[in-house]
Amino acid sequence: MTRSNYSIFTVIGLVIVSTVAAVMIASGVANFLYAKSVISAQLREHTEAKANTTARSVAPYMQAYAVNDYLGILAHEMEEEYRAITVRDIRMAELTGQKEFVSGKVRVPPGAVTDYDQGTPSHHAVTANCFHTHRAPVLADTGQVIGEVTVCASDQLVQRELERTIRNSAINLTLVATILIVVLFLVISRVVIAPITGIAASVSRVDQLGIPINPAAMTGAREIVILASGFNQMVAVIRASIEKLDQNRKELERHQLALSAADQAQREIIWGTHAGTWEWNVETGETKFNERWAEIVGYSLSELQPVSIATWLRFVHPQDQLRSEAELKQCFLGEREVYECECRMRHKSGDWVWVLDRGKVVEWTADGQPLRMSGIHLDITERKQAEAERERIKNNLQRSNEDLEQFSYAISHDLQTPLRNVSSFLQLLQRRCGSQISSDANEYIEFAVSGAKHMSEMIHSLLEYSRVSSQGQTFEPMELDDALRVALQDLSATLAEKNATVTAEPLPRIMGDPLQLARLFQNLIGNAVKYHPPDAVPKVAITVQRMDEEWEIAVADNGIGIPPDQIEQLFKVFRRLHTSQEYEGHGVGLAVCKRIVMRHGGRIWAESEGAGHGSRFVFTLPVMAQPIRTPPEASTADGARDIPTVSST
Repeated sequence: MTRSNYSIFTVIGLVIVSTVAAVMIASGVANFLYAKSVISAQLREHTEAKANTTARSVAPYMQAYAVNDYLGILAHEMEEEYRAITVRDIRMAELTGQKEFVSGKVRVPPGAVTDYDQGTPSHHAVTANCFHTHRAPVLADTGQVIGEVTVCASDQLVQRELERTIRNSAINLTLVATILIVVLFLVISRVVIAPITGIAASVSRVDQLGIPINPAAMTGAREIVILASGFNQMVAVIRASIEKLDQNRKELERHQLALSAADQAQREIIWGTHAGTWEWNVETGETKFNERWAEIVGYSLSELQPVSIATWLRFVHPQDQLRSEAELKQCFLGEREVYECECRMRHKSGDWVWVLDRGKVVEWTADGQPLRMSGIHLDITERKQAEAERERIKNNLQRSNEDLEQFSYAISHDLQTPLRNVSSFLQLLQRRCGSQISSDANEYIEFAVSGAKHMSEMIHSLLEYSRVSSQGQTFEPMELDDALRVALQDLSATLAEKNATVTAEPLPRIMGDPLQLARLFQNLIGNAVKYHPPDAVPKVAITVQRMDEEWEIAVADNGIGIPPDQIEQLFKVFRRLHTSQEYEGHGVGLAVCKRIVMRHGGRIWAESEGAGHGSRFVFTLPVMAQPIRTPPEASTADGARDIPTVSST
């Protein structure tokens, strides 16, 4: 049979062309997919933001039954990429007696915006063929859902951007691929092909053992010279090796005896660790287990005979078999060096036992396919039972917390009505019968009204405390500086009244709830200003430092300080260190701060050297994978800055 005669230059050329083409195609596809995902994600985010904004905008008009007014808002919100914006008005449906009251704006071909009619098939077809739809609830002032805003976005913007991306990528990739292929061809031809051809010609003459007679010519590039030198050294080694074959044969026999003894020692060690072992011929399915492997599933090895890979399949749980096959596939493809899977196996008693199945491909075929694997089985049933028990306790605790939050919320609402009735009727009694009631009775009424008001405020505080976890917003990337500014704006009147000064270092960008973090700053700064000596000007300093994978943010003041033995009481609900006559409040603010910080995955604590030495409240937040953003305000020499809305003179 005559072999095909082909040039290495041709082979390398084809490899270069194929490789460059594959890389360029893969790059183009990756660029296309990335652009598509980015553009689609931007459109989805914009659609969700539009739905939420529109829901908040139309809420007042829906409460007022002003349909035309919120239709005007929808017409204003319609943009080119939106097919339709509709509103499902629950209150209007109840008023008109309809099952559903849906109105809105819809864009019909060739692009005109008209009022949405649910009974018109063309309008229904437009809303049924949206690229992305987002629904946002419309909430009344009381928090009740009174409707729903639906924003329907088209894919026109995505298609235009993708067409532009494909066109530009095709031009750029074609140009780069052409230049790269030409350059690689020229370089390889001159630097590699020609010197290798010379080496092949110089070593073509061989002796009776097939060993080259003449050494390879050591000319050309440094790598070619190294290759020729290595080839010559290899020839010398081969000649020396032939002379030592007889000696090596005897040495090999001695090593085989030592290896047999080592194998016996290894088997004894494995038995001592209570590990089941297995060996598997992947091509034939032939399998070997040790006695411990059989004991884990409640059998003796003789009871399982004859053993094969089918023996394993007979005992393993069907769901775990699928996971095991996926793990094996990764090993066979070279993506993972070690196979590892936790599996359930049917015990002889009928129960399921957990095993840690670990192994490795120890032999491959010539074409790179797995030939033989070996591994161990470890009984991990007790560990899995302990994990399940921990998970059960965790779930019970979570349900208990949810029930407690619901209970607090219900109690807070249910107590408001009788308190308002008590206060209202007492005041009504005082107005109508004031001249007939003694001064002592009037004073008692004032005490009762004041107590009802105080109780109502405490209930409001408890309601706020219970809502931290249940009604918080979804976390989003945000600047802590923005939350600080919101808090300072809310405290501006108090800061001006107390002539307070607040300084802050640049704060980081994190994932969080903007409203709750603004509330956190408001409570901490408000307390720092409130609890200070009458003859002192309040000063608050906010600092930040990174500690491993979390930010540590401190709010320090020059206030009255805290006795060290009372610090642990600060963050408990309704625990106060002072009477309401000394400092107003209900003892819930710091408890709310603690729940907000815990919801964000952080910790909070207080530090103080005692009365008259000020206080320092510190909380932590997880680090986000973005650098700290330096705000535009000018920094002072020590890195702190004055916030314009903070200082009051």
